[in-house]
Amino acid sequence: MTGIQKLRRGRLRLHIQMAEILRDKIIGGEFPLDTPLPTEAELMRGFDVSRTVVRQAMQSLEVQGLIRRIAGKGTFVRDSSQHPFEGWSINSAADLVRYGTQTKLEILERLEVPAPRDVADALEIEAGSAVSEIRAVRSGAQGRFAYQVNYALLEIGRRVAAQPEIPSLLLAYQEHGLVELLHLRQAISAVAADQHLARILDVPAGAPLLRFEWSMIAADGRPATFSHVHFRSDRYRHVTKLLPGAG
Repeated sequence: MTGIQKLRRGRLRLHIQMAEILRDKIIGGEFPLDTPLPTEAELMRGFDVSRTVVRQAMQSLEVQGLIRRIAGKGTFVRDSSQHPFEGWSINSAADLVRYGTQTKLEILERLEVPAPRDVADALEIEAGSAVSEIRAVRSGAQGRFAYQVNYALLEIGRRVAAQPEIPSLLLAYQEHGLVELLHLRQAISAVAADQHLARILDVPAGAPLLRFEWSMIAADGRPATFSHVHFRSDRYRHVTKLLPGAG
């Protein structure tokens, strides 16, 4: 690498910014398929960051299927078209933040709408009450792989919807919505793509999708946000670690 690429302190975490820059270079062809990436030392000098930041950024690119590491030889650009976007176990707030910051979020609409019945039930409010709604798509190495709709109580949703950049909705609600997180509720089901989802995710109508529902429970015990996300099953695998129990 030539020259130092300055990262913006205080915006996103340094390793996230670094991973985004390298991802764009890989997708743009600056680092062609099967060519080695710069060494850790070169990346440290090129971005003026620590070894820890470099390793975190490379881990992010590896999770996205963009690179592969070969012991004793280095890190190489991977043919991501041959592999689905591989997800990980989203069983904690940290997992959800990592998912949000290691992929691209494209906001489609920011609305204020009457709460549908399922949203009202999830947020424990009257049906028809005004809520904030954000519609967006997430992209990985192969393009769009998820469509998400997020609802929030109006007083916090407005603060988040006003932000020009929202890499992670969970982080945004905590940082800008002033929500202290207690825990998340998650539900997963299999569904078929309707015409609307098929068009957005570029799949045939009836294609299998994974539907996730997340409820963010605030410190006072009340639900603050409710999201439903549809994943393309050919570009996303949900991986869960099963640990041995006692006894």
